[in-house]
Amino acid sequence: MTLSRRTIGYAIAIDHNRDVAYFLDGSPVLSPSAVIANDNAPRRLEFIENPGQQLNTSRCRRVVGDVFCADIDTASFVKDAVQEKLDRDAADVVAGTFRIFGTDITIKGGEAVLKLAATRLADSETLTFEMVLESGDFTRQAEGQWLFTRLCRALRISDIEDADLLVGQVASVKELPGGSIDFRAAKAA
Repeated sequence: MTLSRRTIGYAIAIDHNRDVAYFLDGSPVLSPSAVIANDNAPRRLEFIENPGQQLNTSRCRRVVGDVFCADIDTASFVKDAVQEKLDRDAADVVAGTFRIFGTDITIKGGEAVLKLAATRLADSETLTFEMVLESGDFTRQAEGQWLFTRLCRALRISDIEDADLLVGQVASVKELPGGSIDFRAAKAA
């Protein structure tokens, strides 16, 4: 079923580094067109935009954003709320940033365990992390490998042959509900 009249309004996007929420364009002539998703990336909205106030001309362009609002008051409120959340997340990343200064792989109870020693940059506190890389207990192994994968993503590395290559790397850690942790990329200074 096709609608003869398109819903038009305002679109908000979040930049690649997840630092800033912004309006795509000041023009209210913007209409949702499609939902797009790349592999391993969040879904985003595609919009048709034309400053000339008509969405059926060849001058239309397609832009990608994250949120659509039909009126400017709602759009402004949503943009401010998203920006506030991004600012809180950025502060959490800075507070959790650490530098790895030591690594060790040990066999303990039949499990291969990667141990990391790091210093939190905000207060010079020493942090230690243990990740079970191999185990007879599939659940413990899956949890440890998931954590190691998150660390590698945070460090922007895809393959590592020697744990000592982690020394000097910088990432950020966040405590999740339930006491588990997650790694994030550290913000550039």
